[in-house]
Amino acid sequence: MADTKLPWASKPIEIHCDMGEAFGNWTMGDDTAIMPHINSCSIACGFHAGDPMVMYNTIRAAKTHGIRIGAHPSFPDLQGFGRREMKMDPKECENMVIYQIGALKAFLDIEGIPLSHVSPHGALYGVMCKDEVICKAVCAASKRFTSADGVPVPMIGAAGTFMETTCRDMGIPFVQEIIADLEYDQDGACIISRTHDAPDLRALARRVERVLRSGKIPCHGAEDRLVDLGLGSAPLSLCIHSDTPGAAQVADVVRGVVKKFNEERGLL
Repeated sequence: MADTKLPWASKPIEIHCDMGEAFGNWTMGDDTAIMPHINSCSIACGFHAGDPMVMYNTIRAAKTHGIRIGAHPSFPDLQGFGRREMKMDPKECENMVIYQIGALKAFLDIEGIPLSHVSPHGALYGVMCKDEVICKAVCAASKRFTSADGVPVPMIGAAGTFMETTCRDMGIPFVQEIIADLEYDQDGACIISRTHDAPDLRALARRVERVLRSGKIPCHGAEDRLVDLGLGSAPLSLCIHSDTPGAAQVADVVRGVVKKFNEERGLL
């Protein structure tokens, strides 16, 4: 039964993971160990990580596990793993995103798998939250990719930001997310760092449970100060990262909390 006091709990809460972020002989994350714990994945498209073989192998593994697959486009920043901001012309940004989504979709088409969603990566995600012009450019690119019924594939993003309002204005389905394995600042913005430390799993479970039940999350450096993430009635998905140390354990913990939350509300 839907909880009218928690608008985000009207549909089952899901978990997705950013993955496929290896490159050549360089390995990043244990994607296959994470896959049993998630509903969908967002695969890097080659600009911050990933390459043709990594994309292909990640898609095949996700297909085996029955996981929905979306695109994870970024700024062209291999050295900085897409976590450095860049200044770009809007049309240049739009075409950059089309290029990346198109690359992933070509592999999906070969495998007979639909593109599930678009989930911007790192600094591109952060810029979209605060720069309406760039947000519109990325959304314009994403809107070109549609499901079988002609509806644009959903965009996963931050509630209460330009990501949500632009999707609404452009007719793009929106999925709000909580980034479970990263911290938030006092303004409710996710702190996107170049590297991630391994989280305390017990503290992580408490934080995820708290935000699911209240829509608020502890602020970085002040555990007793809660920040309202502005969650609404859009579908909600919790994001984890394959490059977080102990990511498979993180995924298992998050899944346990989400499963309990969904079961309590009859949302499975």
